[in-house]
Amino acid sequence: MSQVDILDDWKAATEDLFQLVENFVRPFVHENLLSIDRELINITEENLGSYVAPKLVLHSGPVNVVFQPVARLTAGSTGRIDVSSSRSEVGYSLLRHGIGVEATWDVMPKINRLAALADVIPAFENALNPRPRFIKFNTAELEKILDKLFAA
Repeated sequence: MSQVDILDDWKAATEDLFQLVENFVRPFVHENLLSIDRELINITEENLGSYVAPKLVLHSGPVNVVFQPVARLTAGSTGRIDVSSSRSEVGYSLLRHGIGVEATWDVMPKINRLAALADVIPAFENALNPRPRFIKFNTAELEKILDKLFAA
């Protein structure tokens, strides 16, 4: 694939994921419990150069949950979008595997450095067994993520 093809595929994958999130939260938007914004961000990757991509922001009262593309070229996946909350140190990475219509997304909780220090034994066990625990991303997992990030 050329750089242009890689970026086009990545932008389409990001758009599809954001559409899934927007469709899921649409009932909350209609009830004025949530609002949605998109903002453009600049991303620079060593082998792709600089490009503009959208990030998705969900607002509910004082809490914002952000879906922010990080990179298309990532070790072990074909793209990463981080999900975070303005009110919580908890976060998630959505990792894409594959390209085109056959690509899938997995969820991986992000490790909070302070929590890892406070919980030394599990952190040590994770270091001994570095295989990440992937969870298939679907609407049930999306609901769990949003519940945690908005409730924090």
